[in-house]
Amino acid sequence: MKKRKRCTMCGKEFELHDNFANLCFEKQIGYGSVHDGEILKLNLCCECFDRLTEILNLICQENIFRD
Repeated sequence: MKKRKRCTMCGKEFELHDNFANLCFEKQIGYGSVHDGEILKLNLCCECFDRLTEILNLICQENIFRD
């Protein structure tokens, strides 16, 4: 049986619309960060993705949303 994805932020199991949105990110952190060499892995449900992007947009100097 295939393991179902869970949201990294809230822990809920992905629902159909979360799987279709596929808001999963994996990035190895490069030189210059205290996390150098670590791998950042986020699996976000749609609700947590919306919450996180709103927070990021508030703390960033430039608008993170593009038309």
